Amino acid sequence: MIADSATVVYGWGDSPGLSIESSFTATYKLTSATSATASYRRGDIRAQADMVKADLAALIASGKKFAESIMIGTKLRENGTPVRLEVVIDKPPGDGPFPLLVVNHSSTGRGNNPALFTQTFSNPAFAEMFVKRGYMVAFPQRRGRGKSEGLNDEGFNVDRNQGYACDSKQSLPGADRALTDIAAAVEVLRQRPDVARQRNLMAGISRGGILSIAYAGMHPSEVTGVINFAGGWMREWCPSAGEINGALFKRGATGT
Repeated sequence: MIADSATVVYGWGDSPGLSIESSFTATYKLTSATSATASYRRGDIRAQADMVKADLAALIASGKKFAESIMIGTKLRENGTPVRLEVVIDKPPGDGPFPLLVVNHSSTGRGNNPALFTQTFSNPAFAEMFVKRGYMVAFPQRRGRGKSEGLNDEGFNVDRNQGYACDSKQSLPGADRALTDIAAAVEVLRQRPDVARQRNLMAGISRGGILSIAYAGMHPSEVTGVINFAGGWMREWCPSAGEINGALFKRGATGT
């Protein structure tokens, strides 16, 4: 006999400093041969989703475009060697041209877990909202993140095992490096024939959010608007967070 439900009874979080906890319950229950419900509970937090089995061949036949991961050549150089960046792209069917939304990723917690550097960031649900409105959505991975080449060097301590530096003299140059990476990716993306010749939207979460604001202020002729989710370069554990974040937010103000 095959059970019609399954419950996750153990979970593991790799960053207690970010309040990622292992005490949660996730339950998946079949509601038919092709559908299921999923529920998640952690303390007072509850969420639910409905899932439907889809036939891959039918989806392909319908013309549905799937997000793709590509490597783009840039003008970035490290030790004299060209650096390619990974970009995840989701876009509507057809040849376009489409207006562009660039979504910038966050940090990796405190930066002391190199295993997280190789994780490629994208958010299919967020992308789909804009793809339905005719946008191409691009998730560039900055140097050393995901499959992108080069060194992940966004404001680390001299001893990289200690993660991100709280000293603004070390932290802010890391933000400058990240902004350089974003500019390099945007330059290539804007040259694509399927991207409309108009100002693009920009969005981001955490470090990606504050970088989007700073970038828009530094490139007002390129960006038409910014969607910021909890933007900040450094978190509350850093005593200099206000100084560092304030300096970057001020860059955004220059574009108003």
